[in-house]
Amino acid sequence: MQPNIQQYVYGALTMAVLVSGGPAPASAQNGTPVTLGADLDYRTRYLFAGVPFSTGGVMQGQIDLGYGSWTFHAFTNYDFDTEEINEGDVWGDYYYQFHDKLGGFIGGAVYNFKFASGWDMTPEIYGGLVLYVTGTPTLYYARDFDLTTGDHTVLTLTHGIPAGTNVTVQATGRIEYNNGYYRFDPSRSSFSYADLNVSVPIVVGKVTITPMVILVGALADDFEDRVVGGVKAHFAIQ
Repeated sequence: MQPNIQQYVYGALTMAVLVSGGPAPASAQNGTPVTLGADLDYRTRYLFAGVPFSTGGVMQGQIDLGYGSWTFHAFTNYDFDTEEINEGDVWGDYYYQFHDKLGGFIGGAVYNFKFASGWDMTPEIYGGLVLYVTGTPTLYYARDFDLTTGDHTVLTLTHGIPAGTNVTVQATGRIEYNNGYYRFDPSRSSFSYADLNVSVPIVVGKVTITPMVILVGALADDFEDRVVGGVKAHFAIQ
């Protein structure tokens, strides 16, 4: 039976509250760094690698579990137009600190998408480097092995702008080079889009509410300029 939106939202909220309010796992008490968090995210449009995966608003839920240098994630997407959950993903990665200013990560993912013909699963590997200097430049690479057999590379820069007492405007910019990765024409290879995410995290106890606006600029004719709005609720144990 397909869950309705009330079941999805109530379930995600209950999970997030339990995650934010429970005791730290025993391994954390014994000295192994453990983190556990949950996100509930509304977007006016769902874009994945710049490609539209919805025609309207979506609600997304995510659970993150970190154990030492390992992090594991689970994600789901609810589409308001089709009134159904149409994506469920799991992925995990390992982080390594090469130097005080350089880190790297490598991981694997399994994406599950619901199409008219039913659910379809596709595996992916990814990795990247993080430079701990002004802007925190992050270079990310991922390759899919089933639905697209394509790959993409994304450069991300981020900067916090103080805007008052305990208020910071977070600006994150990205640019992507897309080599047949979920493109309408999988043979195309080019820079595809650049975007700017402007957000304001608001911390209330263990909950962080973050309204955001994302400006997307197309760099290829099979992508489109877009404006996406949203708000995220993040619940975390640290």
